Amino acid sequence: MNSSIASGNRFAMRRRKFLQAGAAILLPTGAARHANAQSIYPDKPVRITVSYGPGGAIDVVARILAEHMTNTLGKPMLVDNKPGAGSTIAADAIARSAPDGYSLLVTGMAHSVIPELFPQVTFDPVRSF
Repeated sequence: MNSSIASGNRFAMRRRKFLQAGAAILLPTGAARHANAQSIYPDKPVRITVSYGPGGAIDVVARILAEHMTNTLGKPMLVDNKPGAGSTIAADAIARSAPDGYSLLVTGMAHSVIPELFPQVTFDPVRSF
């Protein structure tokens, strides 16, 4: 009788270890599923604004990047040219857009000298982006 109790106790111990191991495997995967419940970026099209006209070198680079990003991320990247005013029109549009990662700016070196050339702009070329 004593041996049957010991073997039953051994079975209960194995069962308990098996259940603990199963819980150790399943609980983190369930938690990870809830942690990843946020939407995956991007979940809508991304607008890439180019501060120069279509057909120029910067526009070509932006379109090559947009094509690669579309293939990589699986969502469309829309290239929008907004030339003029020393690239401040495009920069101002992006500075005013929501900081959600769905509005990107492709520009040239002129962006670095905007405050010197255009003191009336309403954005900071470093902190607004």
